[in-house]
Amino acid sequence: MSNVVPTSHSISTLDDFLTMSEKAISQTIKSEPYTAEIRRNKPTAFIFMIDQSGSMNENIRGRNESKADFVARAINQTLQELISACTKSYGVGGYVDVAVIGYGGKNQTEAYSLWEGKLQGKTWVSTDEVYANPMRTVKKEVEINIKGKMKKRIEEKPVWIEPKSQSLTPMGAAIEYAYKLLQDWIARHPDNYPPAVFNFTDGAQTDCKDDELLERAKRLKKLHTSDGNIVFYNCHIDTSGNNTVLFPFEKSELPSDKYARLMYDISSDVPPKYLQDIAILRQNDIPTGKTATALVYQASPAATMKMIDIGTRTSVQQIKNTN
Repeated sequence: MSNVVPTSHSISTLDDFLTMSEKAISQTIKSEPYTAEIRRNKPTAFIFMIDQSGSMNENIRGRNESKADFVARAINQTLQELISACTKSYGVGGYVDVAVIGYGGKNQTEAYSLWEGKLQGKTWVSTDEVYANPMRTVKKEVEINIKGKMKKRIEEKPVWIEPKSQSLTPMGAAIEYAYKLLQDWIARHPDNYPPAVFNFTDGAQTDCKDDELLERAKRLKKLHTSDGNIVFYNCHIDTSGNNTVLFPFEKSELPSDKYARLMYDISSDVPPKYLQDIAILRQNDIPTGKTATALVYQASPAATMKMIDIGTRTSVQQIKNTN
C-alpha cells in the first residue's frame, strides 16, 4: 500500500489544524450505520497510538513488566489475532489496514509510524503484509491441550512492535497524525466499515493545552464513512492498583480530577450495537437513554485487553464469517 501521509508529524498550531480539518471529505451517514460488509476489496482499519514517554518505563503494580513492555506485547498479540481472523483457505487476506503510531519515544514533539524492518517507511499496512513481515520472531514456551492432556512446547512468535520509553508526551501531535492518516484512508474508502483508533497512555499531554487537545479529538471523532463515525478509544494505564473504570456511562464514575474528565471528553461514544457486549463486561444493565464512553481509566493489563477485544470484536467476528 502506497503512503500519501508522511511517516512522522509534529503538532501544528490549532488554527492551522482547524483549517486543514475543514477540508475533510464528508458524506451522509446512512440510517443503519456500522453494517457495511468487510471484504478484501472493502477493508476496515485500526490505528494503535502508543505513548512512549519516559513514565511508561514504570513497572505495572504486582508484575515484573513495565507499561511499555506490556503495551508492546498487547499490540503484538492483537496483530496476531487479527491475522488469525483474516486467515482463510487461500492464506491471509487483507481485510484490515493497520497503522501503529508512537509518540514521545523519539523526541518531545513528534508522533511517528512504528513499523520497522521491511515495513519501515510505511504508514498503512494491510493484514496480509503484516503477516509476511514481522520485524523478528522470539521463541516462547506455550501449553497446548493434546487429547485432554496439557503439554508444553516451544513456538516462534512474531514481533512487530518493540517497547520504548523516553522523553515527553506529545499526544496532540499523535491525534493530529491519526487524523491525517484517517482523512487519507476515508478518501479512498468512503463507504467502508468505520475505522477505530486506540490510544494507550499513562499521563497528560505535554504539547498543547487541554482545550486544544479536546478540539483536536473532536475533529478526529467527526471523521466518518457513509457507514458511521470512527470510534476513538482511550486506555489510561495505571500502576497504582486503583479500581478500573470500564466504559463509563457518566463522568461521575471517574475520579474527580481534571485529567480523568479530559480523557472522558476526548473519547467517543460507543456505537449502540456494541453496548450489549459492554453490559456483559460491566455485569450490569445499560442505563435508559445513556451510552457508554470508549474509555478505560486506571486500566489493569486485563482491562486493557478487554478494551481491545470490545473495540475489535465486531470486525473480527464478521471477518471470520467471510469466505
